Amino acid sequence: MVRYESIVTALIGAALGMAVGIFLGGLASLALSDKGVVFALPYKSLAAANGRAASAALPVEFSFGGARGQARAAEDHQAESVSSD
Repeated sequence: MVRYESIVTALIGAALGMAVGIFLGGLASLALSDKGVVFALPYKSLAAANGRAASAALPVEFSFGGARGQARAAEDHQAESVSSD
């Protein structure tokens, strides 16, 4: 699970953002319903946005090695800064 941390984080962020956006869109369309505004979900666009969020996290995941690679790089950086003092 830790291996795919950036992908999971991106998908959670995308899902939460979509949920908030759908909720606010529903409220706005409800408030403007007397003006003829209707609420409609663009399912294909939402699915594409979720796919883009996951694919944007892939280069980060595989170039830095996930959370373990980040921790290893931080330890190496910290060891270098301590040894140079």
